Amino acid sequence: MKTIQSFIILLFVTIATQTVGQDVRMQTEKQAEMQAKREQRFMEVSKRLNLSETQQKQLREIVKQNRKEMKAVHQANASAGKEQHQKAIKEQFLKNDQRIQAILDAKQKVEYEKLKAEKKAELKRKKAERKALKEELESEGDLF
Repeated sequence: MKTIQSFIILLFVTIATQTVGQDVRMQTEKQAEMQAKREQRFMEVSKRLNLSETQQKQLREIVKQNRKEMKAVHQANASAGKEQHQKAIKEQFLKNDQRIQAILDAKQKVEYEKLKAEKKAELKRKKAERKALKEELESEGDLF
């Protein structure tokens, strides 16, 4: 009887360990994928703005600092209301935008504004798609 119990416990521990291992691998893969996407986006922006090596280094530092600060904003406002949270995020975006603008010359600033407008339009389009999908799913739910 003790042998069966020991076997069951060992089996359970083995399965649990494998599951945790898979979760860790999946998380690591997701982080690597996200990092690759960020790097690709960084290089696209650098090329489009025609950034010098010095500007690229400065931009990397700005991005790194913004990620830290944005994480802190999210943590500090996690229990706040939606409106306050959004206001804090918007303030951080504006702060980051000012830092970026400070390292660009006049021509680069014009191109940067175009990039921002394109990104804003893309986000608006995605939001509309999500809204349409949500409405579609909700209307389908009414059928049952």
